[in-house]
Amino acid sequence: MTPPSLPPLRPRSATEVVDAAIQLVRAHYGHLLQVAALGTIPSLALALAQVLVVPGAAIPSDPTKAGPLAGFLVASLVVSTIFGLATQGALSWSGLAALRGTTLPTVGESFRVGFRRLPTLIGAVVLVGIGAMVVLAPLTFGAILGAGVLGLGPIVTAVIGVVVLVTSLLLAVASYGLLALVTSLVVLEGLGPAASIARAIRLARGAWLRLAGVWAIAIVLFLAVFGAVFALAALLGNDEVAGALATVFAIPAIPIFGMVALVQYADVRTRREGADLEAALGELAGGVGDSPTLPA
Repeated sequence: MTPPSLPPLRPRSATEVVDAAIQLVRAHYGHLLQVAALGTIPSLALALAQVLVVPGAAIPSDPTKAGPLAGFLVASLVVSTIFGLATQGALSWSGLAALRGTTLPTVGESFRVGFRRLPTLIGAVVLVGIGAMVVLAPLTFGAILGAGVLGLGPIVTAVIGVVVLVTSLLLAVASYGLLALVTSLVVLEGLGPAASIARAIRLARGAWLRLAGVWAIAIVLFLAVFGAVFALAALLGNDEVAGALATVFAIPAIPIFGMVALVQYADVRTRREGADLEAALGELAGGVGDSPTLPA
């Protein structure tokens, strides 16, 4: 299948980035949905196994007494992390072909790229997470504790707390945007963890508010879908089943995150490097054939 030709790449606002991502998903929804669904199957299988083996089990206050539930929780965390990152990598690779207007890779080819870059993605996630905590923790606790030590009064302290909370949320969302940009750089440019983060920071320089705006819109849209579905599923009265059903019904929204990351990547490259669509994205695949060349 040859995707339709795309208009020339131009700088976009936060809402335009999300809208362009949604349009890209609509144009290639069947393929992207397959990628998202395949990447979610292992986590759903574990959730189903947990319901069957330890139905209705609650997380105890003492982790050492969690029993079989602890194994499921650890396995779920590991599996969801591995397949979640691999899925984002696969979506980036499929989305690149869609954005370039070339033949889409198969789902298997896209996941092969995602798993090949998985160790680097994990390293990048760890580094970004550490960096975010280093920035956010002192900001949050330092401001609130400082207000208390200085005896500024409950009203001033509350105002400072609100300001710190809003600032922390913006930084957290911007950090998520940075991580999405890093994912694109790792998968599409083959950079290592440190190199991808350094390049992402250079590309995003002066655009942090727009980065935060893009992902604030995307997260709100996703939570609206996921929250509504979870609320309906919760009527069943079983949290585990409700969570599994909510995940199933949220799968159609997963490709939007992948495409937002890709369009955001293209946008910051255009703004920072002035590249047009073919020059910016065609060079990533070496300009060969109708589909991107799989990275080594």
